[in-house]
Amino acid sequence: MPHPPIWPSDCYNKPQEDQRVCSDWQGAPAPERKRLEGTFTALVPLDAAQHTQTLFEAATAPGAEARFRYLFDEVPANPAAQHAWTEKAAAGQDPLFFAVIDKVTGRAEGRQALMRTSTAHGVTEIGSILWGPAIARTRVATEALFLMADYVFALGYRRLEWKR
Repeated sequence: MPHPPIWPSDCYNKPQEDQRVCSDWQGAPAPERKRLEGTFTALVPLDAAQHTQTLFEAATAPGAEARFRYLFDEVPANPAAQHAWTEKAAAGQDPLFFAVIDKVTGRAEGRQALMRTSTAHGVTEIGSILWGPAIARTRVATEALFLMADYVFALGYRRLEWKR
């Protein structure tokens, strides 16, 4: 009986004749700044001019200290501090930040990034996640994770890590 098809991510612990997929690995393209559209959510490249005010409101809503507990940045003290952070984050390639847009309100209610991307190994990480109270624990946040995962696997990535 023939072996089932081998997926590129299933290269280990296989008989020698089945490791051909691993030896053909060419890498994956780098993720791009592009809009990712869902039913409830849109992920759009972070932009300071468009997203600073609503991200500041989401970031500083009640419970802010808990939302920032495991992040490398701090609760912004004022809109100017949020603008400076957003401008710097939007300019980077790794991490590659996206604003999480609630399609009902059209507001940027959170942010998340693709980071530690290795195109050679086909691995990236979703991290630096900050969801405001309007979308935390909702289908908007769930879909935001799905959209990123779907995007990187469609690019050919073999592994996706999720860090807060």
